[in-house]
Amino acid sequence: MAGTQDSPQLPPSGSWFAPAERAPEKQVRSMADCCLHNPITQIILDSVEGYVLVLNEQRQILAANPETLRALDIKEPQSIMGMRPGEAFHCVHSQDAPGGCGTSRCCTTCGAAIAILASQASNEPCSRECLMTVSRGDRLEAHEFSVRATPLRLEDSCLTIFVLHDINAEKRRDVLEMVFLHDLSNVITGLQGWSELLLRRPQDASLIAQNIVSISERINQEIQTQRLILQAEQGELKVTLEPTTNTDILEGVRSLFTGYPPDMAYRLHIEATETASCLLTSPPLLTRILANMVKNALEATSLGDHVRLWYESRDQRPCFVVHNPGMIPDEIALQIFKRSFSTREGPGRGMGTYSMKLFGEQALGGEVGFTTDETTGTSFFIMLPADTIQLLMP
Repeated sequence: MAGTQDSPQLPPSGSWFAPAERAPEKQVRSMADCCLHNPITQIILDSVEGYVLVLNEQRQILAANPETLRALDIKEPQSIMGMRPGEAFHCVHSQDAPGGCGTSRCCTTCGAAIAILASQASNEPCSRECLMTVSRGDRLEAHEFSVRATPLRLEDSCLTIFVLHDINAEKRRDVLEMVFLHDLSNVITGLQGWSELLLRRPQDASLIAQNIVSISERINQEIQTQRLILQAEQGELKVTLEPTTNTDILEGVRSLFTGYPPDMAYRLHIEATETASCLLTSPPLLTRILANMVKNALEATSLGDHVRLWYESRDQRPCFVVHNPGMIPDEIALQIFKRSFSTREGPGRGMGTYSMKLFGEQALGGEVGFTTDETTGTSFFIMLPADTIQLLMP
């Protein structure tokens, strides 16, 4: 499977994580009716803020509060009875396995599934964060939730009160704080250092000016990236396609890393292409995607390792590949393109790989993925549409 290692065969249980079995439809309707007329569940649904669901032991929805129904644009509450949370919220992984929500490989890292199962096992409340990618028509949207599962004994049934709070705004603020208070602060420190050196050594003005320009471009790139992410998420990004070549794209990536520390720039090997291909694409966006791939690869490798970037034709489609010798552990590989997920500690991380997918697929119409294993290492790629190639130049 592009994106992780080859997917193993589905276990005999029909699930990679949570039990796949569901309650009979008649039992679901009976329990839903019980919730509808029970004062305890009604008080919970009417008074608890956020998206509130009442689940049975099989994690199926029995009742939902009005806020949830409005958010999901559901006119008839009965239409989601018997669904699981990911299915109701249109999580992209809810159809990955026959058992639905909670049963795919990606569900093993899902905060919602973990919280529900942990609460059921311990008979105590459990809280987690859930990074969910949902399908909205032909678009994918990233959402972050704070979730809490609380057990509730109702007559002879063990139910779960499952509450989700939207923390998208909080996560967005974390990202902007990280960009402007940390990442750009470090870059500006470098800019200040070169500026002070220019005052002391005016005879080296030409060389110093080149470094100042390079650092300034990095600052502008970072600000533009955040603006473009917001536009792409809101469906407002206007992509301008321009003729370019694969060699120009590769050289554009090379120039971006001239201002990076020498140990990082030295470890980047950009392989020359035998044939120049004329591409109709968005050079700024494509260069930005590849730069993120290269940056992540450099950060994941040791000083003695090299990162390779090259162009190839794959299935008669233009494809750029970034390779490093390391392997991504399975628990990380399953979450790699989720917004806000990062292997680095601290808030505001995880936008690099997320933006690759967002720009590469929704803006450029390509396919972004990766392969990883212990023998061959890790290769991230972006494969553009076949009609991106306009002509081949000798």
